[in-house]
Amino acid sequence: FSCGLSEQAEALRVEFRVPEKRWWRLKLAGLSQAHAWEELWRFSQARRAPISLRLFAEACIEHDAPAEAERYVRRLPPAEAVPLLLRIGAVDGA
Repeated sequence: FSCGLSEQAEALRVEFRVPEKRWWRLKLAGLSQAHAWEELWRFSQARRAPISLRLFAEACIEHDAPAEAERYVRRLPPAEAVPLLLRIGAVDGA
């Protein structure tokens, strides 16, 4: 994903029967590493994610994109959102 080879990655996923949760984590890691924020957002919206949106927010934080992380944090329950908001420096939102 970070090299722009999404179609080939999808073919490998099918060929090697990669479990859905693992696939989502791999795609999340690749897209965040590539700083493909809009594609990552569309990926998170595609359907019900088998992984927590907290992981999307944490990936954005790790790759120095606090504004992107805040998009995911807003969709989390308060108990999960507050620690992440503090990590990105959005004290007012916490």
